[in-house]
Amino acid sequence: MLSTKVAADTTPSTRNYDDNVAVDTKKKVDRARGNITQRRCLIDNIWNAHVVDYAHVYEADGKKDGLISKLERSWNVKSGTLNSNTRRNIFRLSAKLHRLFDEEKWLLLPETKIVDQYYEHYREAGYADEFPVIKDLSFNYTLVAHPDMRQVAIHRRVEGVDINTPGAFKTFIYPFDTFPVIVSHVHPCFVICNSGQKLKDYDKIVAFRKGDTDQRKKRIARIQSFSKRLDGW
Repeated sequence: MLSTKVAADTTPSTRNYDDNVAVDTKKKVDRARGNITQRRCLIDNIWNAHVVDYAHVYEADGKKDGLISKLERSWNVKSGTLNSNTRRNIFRLSAKLHRLFDEEKWLLLPETKIVDQYYEHYREAGYADEFPVIKDLSFNYTLVAHPDMRQVAIHRRVEGVDINTPGAFKTFIYPFDTFPVIVSHVHPCFVICNSGQKLKDYDKIVAFRKGDTDQRKKRIARIQSFSKRLDGW
């Protein structure tokens, strides 16, 4: 069920990175079915209350109310009930990765079968009155980084290894081609909206596609197509 609380204005330009997520919402995120990382950062797999934030995948603020209304119509959701404070739109990120995510330095890319479901609907119908219903508890995502991430390494905690040993962390560098598949409870509808916003400009599309396989490029192109259609409704 989507939250009916009013979302705060927490866009990258105005966001306060102290706690802007309500306590009851945090508990729902931590207990969300399909949230296998629980309180740990989705990307580096660490947990520390002082450095791991609750991050929104897609932000709904005053500037984007028009788009939210379009999405409500598209997904056949009651008007005024869709906002960014649902647990299916919030995940945990370390402070550094949270800021880089909001600054459009990396995005999550849904797996091919999910992207294809959304794309085929848009291609055939041109609108989404009967948007595909996807009720999975967790989803697979690929981390895709902007070239500005060249100087940012990700040190990911290795499961089952003593934290006090040298092998407790594995380092990944741009373009992160060997980074493992990311499994999360966040819903692809929010991920697609976030990634689509990041892929609106041609320069961004070119940047994010560098180093990617043909299959990833196809998914990126289709998500960018979603974004253009949403803007045109």
